[in-house]
Amino acid sequence: MQGDPGSDAGVDRGSGSVERSPVSGLLLTGGVGAGKTTLAVEVGELLRAHRVAHAVIDLDWLGWCAVSFDGAAQLQRRRLLAENLAAVWGNYRQQGVSRAVLAGSIVSAEHLGAVRRAIGNIPLRVIRIAVPVELALERLELRDPGSKTVGSIGELRSFSEVVSAAGVESGVVENTGRDPSVTARQIVQMSGWVASGGERR
Repeated sequence: MQGDPGSDAGVDRGSGSVERSPVSGLLLTGGVGAGKTTLAVEVGELLRAHRVAHAVIDLDWLGWCAVSFDGAAQLQRRRLLAENLAAVWGNYRQQGVSRAVLAGSIVSAEHLGAVRRAIGNIPLRVIRIAVPVELALERLELRDPGSKTVGSIGELRSFSEVVSAAGVESGVVENTGRDPSVTARQIVQMSGWVASGGERR
């Protein structure tokens, strides 16, 4: 998540008004190493600059645990993720947050449905972040050198294909060769939350 989980992420307590827009969400999906979290944080910074009340939530961290080690472990983590997301989003809503910026790999329509229900079935635009698997592997090795979570190109390609095959996105953004802030501006424009001229919606 952006900032400390106990902080007012996306809620500006300073002077001036904060935009209270109709509640809606943006979900960045994609394979491992696509840059989802980095772009979600950049999107949050753009929304903050436009004084839009928002929260950035990394879905992976909401289900990062190891309590069982059999074939049901993945399903258990997804169920826990949805329960944690519902609790976190409820807390943000109480603070006046109206925009949810989510980052996480969605592997099926059922998986997306669980996320939607966790945030109260608010309007949710899903954008898939696409990168070549070779670049994804390079990013992972730079981010987590020596980590056992960094798989082979074959494993990354296989997972990316699963995410792509899910077909849950309404748009695709290439995250190659551009500064993240530039890509984030494209995503914000696609979300419809901020017009190209900078006006809030």
